[in-house]
Amino acid sequence: FSYKKTGNTKTIAGYSCEEYKVDYSYVNNNGSASLWVSTDFPVQNMQLPMLGMTLNNPYYSGFVMEMNMTNNGKTNTIRVIGVSNSSLKINAGDFKKMGF
Repeated sequence: FSYKKTGNTKTIAGYSCEEYKVDYSYVNNNGSASLWVSTDFPVQNMQLPMLGMTLNNPYYSGFVMEMNMTNNGKTNTIRVIGVSNSSLKINAGDFKKMGF
């Protein structure tokens, strides 16, 4: 993995974000991602490997508000579109494991 802070900024769901580019190469699997990270988001120090967020990450700190991934010619985007302070209950038994 190769991480690089680009200096680009944008606002997502009202939070200031900085862009980090990530390039990676595995056997038969090459790709890149743009991570838009906010240090202003009220939730920090999360371990969400699916979003590239790990505790004590040496490459960036903050919450990933958007991720644009390109892998083997396919592009996917995950983006925070709203933030709510309401309580939410999730029944984990309603979902299948994704293998992460």
